[in-house]
Amino acid sequence: EYFFVSAGIQSIIRHYKKYGSPIDQISQEVAIHINDTHPAMCVAEFMRILLDEEHLSWDTAWDQTVRVMSYTNHTIMSEALETWTVPMLNEIQPRILQIIAEIDHRFVASLASK
Repeated sequence: EYFFVSAGIQSIIRHYKKYGSPIDQISQEVAIHINDTHPAMCVAEFMRILLDEEHLSWDTAWDQTVRVMSYTNHTIMSEALETWTVPMLNEIQPRILQIIAEIDHRFVASLASK
């Protein structure tokens, strides 16, 4: 699943950049809709590319990510939902795990400040 998510995100960004548009304005031209739990790593992968390959700041990358991504899920049965263990993610995609942890940390901090 990560392979397809990464390939898709990379293709979208490559196509966007081909026209010379600034990456920090990608949300003006691109929308990505996630319609199930299977491609849920799109958010972290999009952030990884914006941070590590495009060298945007966290705040700019996050702003663009929340503007680009949307999500719906119609499945409520737990057996149909995707899950990945922390040890598995740490072994195969440690950078994605770091980004997910930072998203969680910032979200929890925003709740605590309210």
